[in-house]
Amino acid sequence: MEFSALDNRLGETQGRLQLPSGEVRVVLGDLDPGRLERLEPGDQVELLQDVDLTAVALVRVQGELVVRSCPFLWEVAVVVDGAVQARLLTGANRRRPVDLAAHVSKLGGKHTVGVRLSLVAL
Repeated sequence: MEFSALDNRLGETQGRLQLPSGEVRVVLGDLDPGRLERLEPGDQVELLQDVDLTAVALVRVQGELVVRSCPFLWEVAVVVDGAVQARLLTGANRRRPVDLAAHVSKLGGKHTVGVRLSLVAL
């Protein structure tokens, strides 16, 4: 398996992390603000899970999107079976709350649901 700048430090400063305070966070990107990496539009990282959506109306993602000083436009999205259902775009030097919901009431049965962080523009 080949790693990218968005997943090469899983368990250290990326992925599911337990902070010294005991709080657990899922970090898409990197918790360390001083890291420099070469990224291209289209680079992305996602967290996916197979879910039974029978009798489910909404899939919701809540959290915080922090983009430090960089010339990129980033997108955080709720994806269902690979398709973006809800998204939020933000630029550099921003800290934004994220509260996205995807309407899934017509999708019964098992589907792959997740959250994706993508670099969409320079």
